[in-house]
Amino acid sequence: MRGTGLLLGIGLNAPIATQLVAAALEAGFIVNAPDASTLRLAPPLVITPAPLATFTAALPALLEAAAPEGEN
Repeated sequence: MRGTGLLLGIGLNAPIATQLVAAALEAGFIVNAPDASTLRLAPPLVITPAPLATFTAALPALLEAAAPEGEN
């Protein structure tokens, strides 16, 4: 993980960022992929702990949904 303040980049071990963005959007999270192996989080400055906890809890399932077939 790298970043400053609330702007964070999560480095991924595989080039699945595009699939992860799609899975996150389907689950109601807005994130983006600056490259194939990085997920960028840029929440609003007024975010509260509740949505952060929701995203953190959902992240393992999002990663699993984005993983190529046979790697789950």
